[in-house]
Amino acid sequence: MAAEPLSGFWHLRLRRRLSCQADLSGYNNKQTVLFVRWPMKDVIQPRALETREKILQAAANLIALKGYHDTKLEEVLDTAQVTKGAFFHHFRDREDLGFAVLDWHMEQRRQLLDVIEQELPLAKQADPLQQVFRRLDAILEMVRRREGCKGGCIIGNMSTALSDCHDGFRKRLAACFDEMAQEFLPH
Repeated sequence: MAAEPLSGFWHLRLRRRLSCQADLSGYNNKQTVLFVRWPMKDVIQPRALETREKILQAAANLIALKGYHDTKLEEVLDTAQVTKGAFFHHFRDREDLGFAVLDWHMEQRRQLLDVIEQELPLAKQADPLQQVFRRLDAILEMVRRREGCKGGCIIGNMSTALSDCHDGFRKRLAACFDEMAQEFLPH
């Protein structure tokens, strides 16, 4: 017997809480859709983008200081000075925030390294090894700029906390490490 589709208020409420994946499960040798997850809507309003950025910055700072498991949602909300409603407008849950922090951190890292690399003098030769040294110099400068900052590496903290107990984070963190290794390939 097939379940009746949800309608009205409860349909909208559940739709907001779920992401864009279908869980297919065999029941009586038939493919059955257990739930469907819709994607979070894209944020385009400047004020909403600022709120999302504040939440990501606060979460990233707290994760760098305390680690993923010791960073509580209430602390993120207090540090970012946003409401729970604002949080859930942008993120489904704490796990969704964790993935977003990883993506945000990697994007910030890319942008900063590109800016620093542009500030460095150009290599005298087109030698691929010189390009690697230039990137290493940019990474060294990035680390120097962080000297006054408190906390550890977000990628390192999350790897330590989650890589052995959460498959989704393990895969995302592996992709982060792969991306950082790719920086040393000649481009």
